[in-house]
Amino acid sequence: MKQKAAIKSARKNFKNSIKLSLVTQLKTIVEELGVGTKKTQKEIEKGAEKLAKKLSKEFKIDKANIAEKAEPEQFIVDVQEGKIVKPDAETVLAKPTKTKAKTVKP
Repeated sequence: MKQKAAIKSARKNFKNSIKLSLVTQLKTIVEELGVGTKKTQKEIEKGAEKLAKKLSKEFKIDKANIAEKAEPEQFIVDVQEGKIVKPDAETVLAKPTKTKAKTVKP
């Protein structure tokens, strides 16, 4: 059962890595062109998420590598090579930040 959780975690990390890299690259291109509106930013994020989801489904995971690991959080996905790599002591994993809840005034 641990292997399934590890595979799921690796796939999720891969998806988040792809999404993050796509969003950052597209935002820099849009800012250089000078057309960075909120609507464009939302479209970029939605499109990046859809593409990342599609690519993560096609991603083949080396189960032998994952079986060696005890914790699924110990995996790092290399987006450019499409591999799961062992973390270095210097490598820091990016964690998504929580959004603040909006308060509604009556």
